[in-house]
Amino acid sequence: MFFFKQNYEQIQEIQHILEKCNLNIKDLSETLDLNEKDVNRAMSGSIKQKVLLDKIQNYLLDLLKTRESETRNELAKKSLAELHFLLDYAKENSDSKYDSITLNYVISNYYNLEYVSLRNNREGEENEI
Repeated sequence: MFFFKQNYEQIQEIQHILEKCNLNIKDLSETLDLNEKDVNRAMSGSIKQKVLLDKIQNYLLDLLKTRESETRNELAKKSLAELHFLLDYAKENSDSKYDSITLNYVISNYYNLEYVSLRNNREGEENEI
């Protein structure tokens, strides 16, 4: 029973990440060069496909981290006023491109050296044009 519960929780997490990344099983199997039937078996909780389930989860977690980092860097280039506007919009509307957690993170770290350097690089590029 323990393995089934553990697989079920892992599958739920994978499904959540798939939704967040706007991917489906077919896209995932093509990206990872896997048989779609094997991916479906793994997603149905097959104990024999536990290794494949781990591989899928690790890939999706890496993809999610990369996308979140890109989003944070994109947001870090915006002004503080723009960030607050986007945060208010995200709180009021579910169709926002950005989630409020990411926006709050960027706002709270607005003066972080990494983000300041990203903004300075952007301003330097605009001055060259």
